[in-house]
Amino acid sequence: LQSGFYLHSIYACIYMDHWRRDSNVMMFHHFLTLSLLLFSYAARYHTIGTLLLFLHDFSDVALEGTKCHVYFKTRGGKFYKFHELCANVGFVFFTLVWFVGRLYYFPVLVLNAASYGTMLYAEKKGFEDFTFFNGMMLALFALNVYWFMFILNLLFKVATGQLKEVDDVREEEVQDKIRENNLKKEQMANSTAMNKPMQNGDGHTNGIKKRTKPMQE
Repeated sequence: LQSGFYLHSIYACIYMDHWRRDSNVMMFHHFLTLSLLLFSYAARYHTIGTLLLFLHDFSDVALEGTKCHVYFKTRGGKFYKFHELCANVGFVFFTLVWFVGRLYYFPVLVLNAASYGTMLYAEKKGFEDFTFFNGMMLALFALNVYWFMFILNLLFKVATGQLKEVDDVREEEVQDKIRENNLKKEQMANSTAMNKPMQNGDGHTNGIKKRTKPMQE
């Protein structure tokens, strides 16, 4: 079932989904995950494969639920405060689940058992090469770190006022919105600086009047 889902995800990423900043990375992730699933099943690494899915799929549920509320916030020209609240709460829950499952328990439990644990086991049962399987899981962990940087980037943009709400920073429309907000802030800052009168040391203005016509030589 999981392999069928990721096989469809490869097709959907190429022919159905909107192209995003990380679409190439997403394609690599789908191929990598499908290879991990098939290899773990064929090599009878059922325990590690099942635990890997368990730690990763919870964050996917939280992500898709949060995105649904983001899209439901504005419908038919009306804004729904309830969905905005659910999106904010869902994003916090998604961030916590991602960090705990993919960045903490995944390396501590799965990678440790599949690398150091198998080395201790191989000393008693005979050496077996787990390099290929462990290499794919290390690549998956690197992707988890890569996408967590997007999460931190979104938190930074919301905290600094570049975004007013939780949104997908991978979308080109969101990037255009961020650039538009930054441009407005820069224009407002320049307008304030131009209209502010110059002052001398004792706090009085220098009497400089605003020109109504451009200077001509």
